[in-house]
Amino acid sequence: MAVAVVLVIGLALFAWSERRHLTRPEGVQVATLDLTHRGILRGEESGPPKPPLELSAGLLELTIYLPVGSESGDYDLQILKQVGEPLWSGEGQAKAENQGTALRFKVDLSEAKPGSYLLAIRRRGWDWAYYPLVIR
Repeated sequence: MAVAVVLVIGLALFAWSERRHLTRPEGVQVATLDLTHRGILRGEESGPPKPPLELSAGLLELTIYLPVGSESGDYDLQILKQVGEPLWSGEGQAKAENQGTALRFKVDLSEAKPGSYLLAIRRRGWDWAYYPLVIR
């Protein structure tokens, strides 16, 4: 009986360890980009320029809060050194969350060198919106 209890506990610990490893591997960083007040400005009136967004190089679990008024649906995302040359590309589905709209991606920026980049995002079928991004 004692052997069975030890075996069950051992298997439970192994399963928990494997699940934890699969959900967030070692070295994965949680990152958030908030675009809620970075909507596309139209017309001549604009506020002071916003500082660039920032991400760390490495493996990221990235959540992006989209600009106010963004709809749920399919989106494309790119991180670029310059337009037309993506360092990373992905697609995902934005979902309504906490009175806003959020996208979630697993992003591998482990090969990115520190410097200035662009975050490009678009709802499928729409034009790209670009945001300055710094990778540290």
